[in-house]
Parts: sequence; structure tokens; C-alpha cells
Amino acid sequence: DDQGQISDELLDFIVPNANGILAFQSGFNTRVSSKLEETLWQRLSVKVEKAGAKMVFISNSFSFDKSSGKSGTAPPDAIFLQKLLERNQQLWSHLRDAGLKESGRFAVDQMAKWLSGTPMPGVDYSAGLGSGIAEIKGRYGFPEGSQQ
Repeated sequence: DDQGQISDELLDFIVPNANGILAFQSGFNTRVSSKLEETLWQRLSVKVEKAGAKMVFISNSFSFDKSSGKSGTAPPDAIFLQKLLERNQQLWSHLRDAGLKESGRFAVDQMAKWLSGTPMPGVDYSAGLGSGIAEIKGRYGFPEGSQQ
């Protein structure tokens, strides 16, 4: 919650029924306070186990091209994706659709931050980025200093 507390009521909401699966994709943008992370996973694990369900973590490491290191290179018709779909069409179609939606939201969020100059850890706008960002803003009609 907003006060940095773990809500049992909200955890109960995401715990699946018996034989269900709770799937998480962990990544650099997983928003769990480091001081609460261990407590959260312990409490959630106990709840999932008591419900007779399972919890799985999904890594996005499979979407990196091993030769170039570029992300997002797994084609939609990749053999391993087809095999996952054969195992459980409903689950993997849902996860793939959710991943596409989340990546779209993330991309829009990142573009908005870069175009508005929102301070972000590790980003130095003065390191040669200003002219490129100004060009994009000019091309699409974003006024300087715009937070839109």
C-alpha cells in the first residue's frame, strides 16, 4: 500500500484456488520495496501453499538474442512458444497477451519520461541527449518544458 505495508486482504485477492497457478514475471521494474520483499514473498508463499496452489516465476531472459544480446527478439511463432501454447493454451495466451500490453505501457511511460525530461536514476540528459530529444519534440509538436 501507500504506507509501505503488506495488505493480507490484497494478498488473499491474488491467491488462486486449489490446483491454480499464480505466475509472476520478475524484472528490474518489479515494484516491491526492498525492506518488504522477503516478508511479502514469505507471506504470499504460505498463503498459496495453504490454498493448495502453485506459484511460478517467469523470467524474460528467453527473449534475448544470445548472439547480439538484443532484447525482444523471440518471434511470435518461435518453437518454444508453440510448445508452451500446446501445454496450456489459455494460460500461455493470457501471459503472452499480458506481456504485450505491459511492454506497450512500459514503452509509452519511458517515452513520456524522456520527452518531458523527468529525472530518472542513471539518466544524464546533458550527455548529448538534448538535441535528439528536442528534434523529436519539435517534429511532433511538443512544446519545450511540456509535461504532456
